Amino acid sequence: MKDTLGYAKKLVSAGFTEYQVEASFEVIDDALKNKIATKDDLSQLEFCLRQDMENMELRLNHKFELLESRLTIRMGLMMFTMLSTMKVLEKFI
Repeated sequence: MKDTLGYAKKLVSAGFTEYQVEASFEVIDDALKNKIATKDDLSQLEFCLRQDMENMELRLNHKFELLESRLTIRMGLMMFTMLSTMKVLEKFI
C-alpha cells in the first residue's frame, strides 16, 4: 500500500475509529505479506525454473545420445546378420 495515511484519513472520515483503521491495516498487511508474491519471489522462482529446465535438457540430451548409440549398434548387427545370411545363401544357390 502506497498511501496508507491517505487511506486511513478516508476511513476515519467515513466513520471508522482509529482502532478500526489500525486493525484493518494490520489484517490487510498480514494478508499481503502471506499471499502475494513479490518481485523477488518471482525472480527466485524464475531462476529455479530455468535451472530445472536446463537440467532436464541435459538429461534428455544424454538419453537421446544413449538411444542413438543403441540404435546404431542394432542397425550394425542387423546389417551384419543380413550380409552373413546372404553369404550363406550364396553357397546354396
